[in-house]
Amino acid sequence: MNYGTQYFGGSGSLGKGSGTGVSMQLPQRLFISPGISVLGTNQANPGVVAVTTANTAMLNPFFLPGPAKLTGISYVTGASAGTVDIGVYSDLGNLGTTASRIFTSGALAPGVGLNTVAVPGITLAGGDQRYFTCITGSTVTTLSIVSYSLNPSLRIQLVGCFLVVGAGPTLGASLTLAAITNTLAWPLIGLDFKAA
Repeated sequence: MNYGTQYFGGSGSLGKGSGTGVSMQLPQRLFISPGISVLGTNQANPGVVAVTTANTAMLNPFFLPGPAKLTGISYVTGASAGTVDIGVYSDLGNLGTTASRIFTSGALAPGVGLNTVAVPGITLAGGDQRYFTCITGSTVTTLSIVSYSLNPSLRIQLVGCFLVVGAGPTLGASLTLAAITNTLAWPLIGLDFKAA
């Protein structure tokens, strides 16, 4: 189950799991995007979109088939201003009420184009544990990130996604999750892995 998350993987395999006798492979680079159909967006493909609400954290869930070591987090900007804090959280079985920090970059000034934050080899257990990518930008209009533009009338399709208003510019150790209540540009985030 991926609770609405779409995965776009690169080459390579690691993090194999065999709980049911079926080998599952995790690509070395995993791009996480909201699990939304074209009907749930204002465009068929992600594009460069200005941050719509400053200091609002956007969390998108993902699962891993088995243990994997997180080594980097990436996002792409079209225009850079202010700061971006990006990271990975876990809900620790709290059923969508709170999320606890595994890693965050801290508020960093982004460059134009691909931005990759190195992660010091943190192992994610995988399996039934739910994780979230999380990102917040400190300014609007002059900071744009490759994102999906959401159609507000269809945002219910973002199953398992949450937002936290006022979470930035620096993400905290724990976030109280809230439902999506406004129109947002939902960023596309890349995760880099190697074998645990």
